[in-house]
Amino acid sequence: SSTSEVLMKMNKEECIMRAACYESHGGQTVRRMRKDYPVPARGRGWVLVKIMAAGVNPVDYKLCRGDVPSILVPKPKIFGGDLAGVIVECDADSDKFKKGDKVFGMMEYKYTKWGTYAEMACVRESA
Repeated sequence: SSTSEVLMKMNKEECIMRAACYESHGGQTVRRMRKDYPVPARGRGWVLVKIMAAGVNPVDYKLCRGDVPSILVPKPKIFGGDLAGVIVECDADSDKFKKGDKVFGMMEYKYTKWGTYAEMACVRESA
């Protein structure tokens, strides 16, 4: 089943997650812990991962303070790119992964508001 079908079966609380993010560039004052961030929708060739651990990298504070042009970093932006976790959803015909697999990987930082300082993340199977 698709992510949208799974989310339709969930109650409202299960469709949202906690995430550490920022909505504008700046220092420590722009960081927020949101409890109402939507769970990312998974597309074909992607896996939905329940995040158990995320790495802290210098690129996170550099993106937040505005060292990279804003056009490359949509807001609100969730911090983080490295993750370790458990697959909760993948393509039924995937020959790489199945639900329950323990995984680690890295997400792209540019051109996406998603990150790994959250409860869930969608990652390309090839990541």
